[in-house]
Amino acid sequence: MTQTLAFPWAAKLAADDLAAFIEDLWGAASGDNNLATLQAIEQAVAKHRPADEAGVPCPLYEVHLSALIDAANGEAPKESARRLGLALPTIYTRRQRACARLNADTVDQAVAICVMNGWITRDHVRLPEPVRGRSATGWTQLYRKRARQLREQPGEWLTTGPYTSRQSALRAAYRIRAGLIRDFKPRGSFEVELARDESVWALRLRFIGDPAQTHERPAS
Repeated sequence: MTQTLAFPWAAKLAADDLAAFIEDLWGAASGDNNLATLQAIEQAVAKHRPADEAGVPCPLYEVHLSALIDAANGEAPKESARRLGLALPTIYTRRQRACARLNADTVDQAVAICVMNGWITRDHVRLPEPVRGRSATGWTQLYRKRARQLREQPGEWLTTGPYTSRQSALRAAYRIRAGLIRDFKPRGSFEVELARDESVWALRLRFIGDPAQTHERPAS
């Protein structure tokens, strides 16, 4: 397989400039797995890329780039398959072929390469809802969606929130652990950790219960 370089222009930099670029890139990539880190990486690349350097053309077919954009938006393969009306193996195949064409080991790495080269931009990524103004119905819908995603990916960590304060995040963590929120029943089915991104509080969750066990909903 021919290797696709993420930064072919970097090989032309002087030694000191190359060292500065790598240092800034490592610093930008040392953050959490979120949009802020992706934006920091993008800024580091833009800072060091020569002004006369033409953009690298995207080597991906549209369907493969779309598959990575879905991943960048946090969409699980099952969600993509359901939304697009495709078989689940098709979604996995598209993501795997995108990784192969970019010589990436993981989908996350493939997404990062696309962001660094400008093939995935902010316009492709759906920003999260504002912290303030979410109604009780909005929280119910968010929890329902997140609980479903977690049950579909047992053992995988996902983030929910953001919360307006550390105290509100802690209250939510307690209610989830105790199974007091309907979609997170029964008690002890979910592991919860407090997370913070700059001034925003959130929770990291993963499903550790029995995948065959489902919570009961009252009849409507």
